[in-house]
Amino acid sequence: MADTAIDLIGGVATQEINFQWFRSALRADNGLRGSLDYGHAVIDTTAKLDQYLHSYGPMIESQWEHIAPCLAGIAPPTFWIDYGCGQGLAGLLVNDLTQGALLALVRDILLIEPSAMALARAAAIYGRMAPAATVTSLCERFDDLSEGDLPNPHAGSTLHLFSNSLDVPGFDPLALLTKTLRPGHHTILSVSHDRDFNGGTPRIEGVKAAFENPGMAHQLNIHRSMLERFTCDNPSQSKGVVWLCELEVNDG
Repeated sequence: MADTAIDLIGGVATQEINFQWFRSALRADNGLRGSLDYGHAVIDTTAKLDQYLHSYGPMIESQWEHIAPCLAGIAPPTFWIDYGCGQGLAGLLVNDLTQGALLALVRDILLIEPSAMALARAAAIYGRMAPAATVTSLCERFDDLSEGDLPNPHAGSTLHLFSNSLDVPGFDPLALLTKTLRPGHHTILSVSHDRDFNGGTPRIEGVKAAFENPGMAHQLNIHRSMLERFTCDNPSQSKGVVWLCELEVNDG
């Protein structure tokens, strides 16, 4: 079944592509919240995508609005990887909060997402936000990703974007980043719900500790690595956590 959202995205002026427009146009309470597994299900229908926008959009929006000051200190990358991109909500919010500045120099975009329906929406969104960039879509789970799947980007820096995905169990986060961290400058930005069960913040803390291990100093030069917890401004006052890491991967 065709997703009418794709045509909707293609028919809107570039300057009108933003989170509020997207959620207002498509969100719907279809009585399917329980099927979303607290936002972790691989979505297989447009009705569930629209339910996700309705049920979890305010939480994700509040998470990214809270960490907006972190975005201001990130140099615009040339390569952008959105891990578990869903239907592109994090990309929309980052673009909104930086008024397009972070996407301004991006030439290559890699989207990784196991839901084909969500991935199609995300590719359409990113294609409108960064029309000069090459968008590569991989409909895969993280552990199925191989280095051969990755595009060969132009020289420059890479932004690794994780929105409620680095904390999810069922994959090896260090193995994943080993495949995508090539020599050069990288920024890892992970925003998630702060919890200590079903994966959660301890997984993020584990990756952070592994990167900061003195034994990794010959491979990684960490410029800064900060993890902060916060309370969202959405009605449920949910807890959030952000990890921001800027580093250089040494060549050889």
